[in-house]
Amino acid sequence: MIKNTYSGNTKMKTSFSVFIILIVLLIMNQGIQAQGKVIKIWPSIAPGSDKKIDKEKIINGRAYDVFQPDLRIFLAGKPDKKKAAVLIFPGGGYSHVTLEKEGVKVADWLNKLGISAFVLKYRLNRAEALADAKKALELIRSKSKSFNINPSNIGVMGFSAGGHLAINLEANCKDYSNTKNEGKNSATCKADFIVLAYPQADSLASKEYLTDNFPPTFIVQAADDRTVPIETSVKIFNILHSEKVPVELHIFEKGGHGFGLGKENQPLSKWTMLCKDWMIDEGIISKAAIK
Repeated sequence: MIKNTYSGNTKMKTSFSVFIILIVLLIMNQGIQAQGKVIKIWPSIAPGSDKKIDKEKIINGRAYDVFQPDLRIFLAGKPDKKKAAVLIFPGGGYSHVTLEKEGVKVADWLNKLGISAFVLKYRLNRAEALADAKKALELIRSKSKSFNINPSNIGVMGFSAGGHLAINLEANCKDYSNTKNEGKNSATCKADFIVLAYPQADSLASKEYLTDNFPPTFIVQAADDRTVPIETSVKIFNILHSEKVPVELHIFEKGGHGFGLGKENQPLSKWTMLCKDWMIDEGIISKAAIK
């Protein structure tokens, strides 16, 4: 009898443990689904896509032949009191979109600072990418209440070609007519701050695009970058500085191109801490921001 009683208790404990594990997994899965929510930025198909063939594919965290742009939503679990948000433009040289390394991982870092993040999978034609970026920022700002973010504290962060897209967006915002008010200019696509990581934007590094209306800007790059010369970042800094735009530039000796957040225990990985301090100084996030 003792043996049977012990066996029964063991089975009950085992069943209870399995039940608890299933509940935990369910909660975790729901959290992952909530954080990985994907929404379309256009009400139907993207403009000009009706006669195109869908050849889109995602390989190793990179999206190729993007057919329909979308937003991946990562809302901060514990929003900073400033309720900042960042629209992320991953790089990829307009040949692909590096969703994982320069998108999802970056969003996770921003969430830890109490910043909500949105990763844009944009089309790879530059004109279409610009239209997608405009629409995405307008969409985020229009839904700011439901996202629990401040519509006047939304920035963009661009990596490599995404840096080109970020500058292009800012330079062309004044020419944007939103879909609800055709023919009228809208400032809903204007960013409140910009972060540029190894921006592949030499063609935009001029006063034609970088004006005194540019928002506060943070730039980071590595001196041994063989894809984008550091002179591009220096040029962007010099022009913005001459236009009296708040701007900060950090150039690390080593890191190459496409370093994303940087590898741990390497000097380059400190750029995120420098960026966090810059955001505090600019009033984008509070001093109480999580490290």
